[in-house]
Amino acid sequence: MYRDEALEKVESLITKEREAQHGPAARNAAVIASLWSTYTGQKIREHDVWVMLSLMKVGRLISGDEKNEDHWVDAIGYLALGVEQCTESD
Repeated sequence: MYRDEALEKVESLITKEREAQHGPAARNAAVIASLWSTYTGQKIREHDVWVMLSLMKVGRLISGDEKNEDHWVDAIGYLALGVEQCTESD
């Protein structure tokens, strides 16, 4: 997969498929952050969710699954959601 193909796939996933499947990303991040905060006893911010999910994908790549393009694409997607959340004006 070439980088332009990866970026196109990410765009399709996070702006169409996943949004239709799971609802708005910001709402998901809020729910996940709340659950993780309760579970860990530590404050998890909404943008931390995107960083931590991307790190999960990096962990899978490091664990020997570096040829699985889904891990690469998903990590890019999570970081794109994070940049949107952190730079979007309210």
